[in-house]
Amino acid sequence: MNEVLFVMKEMIENNTILMNFVMLIILFNLLLMFFTYIYNKIYISIYKNDFIDLFFGRNNGVIFNRVGGDLVIVAYWFLMRYSFEVISSKKIRFPSINDSHAKPFYMTPNAFKENIELFKKNRKGWLIFNLISFYITYILAIIFLIYIIFFI
Repeated sequence: MNEVLFVMKEMIENNTILMNFVMLIILFNLLLMFFTYIYNKIYISIYKNDFIDLFFGRNNGVIFNRVGGDLVIVAYWFLMRYSFEVISSKKIRFPSINDSHAKPFYMTPNAFKENIELFKKNRKGWLIFNLISFYITYILAIIFLIYIIFFI
């Protein structure tokens, strides 16, 4: 804890343009993550059935609700996998329902290719907003790490 306070004190004392920019990155990244979490919490609670159908299917969704799981966390796992598929050059695809040997990601056992395509038609805005938020967060975190590595 003392190290964190020491670093923050050094940041304030070394008030440069680059340091101010890094502090803005940190603040913006925190606000973006908080806003995205609140947005997802509200959005997923409104369209809960669509998310349960995509992630678990109707039968397993009842079990998930009984256990008291949080769909926001499952949505983040799904978005990480989906974003990897979007930017990956290998294009590891979600399996098709017709492929009996391939299984979807264990956190989302109903996330087959056909179900995702149906979900994208109905919730494309949610996917785009979250992917943009993820990419901005990743880019800002990389800039922050580069600053830490080369300038501190």
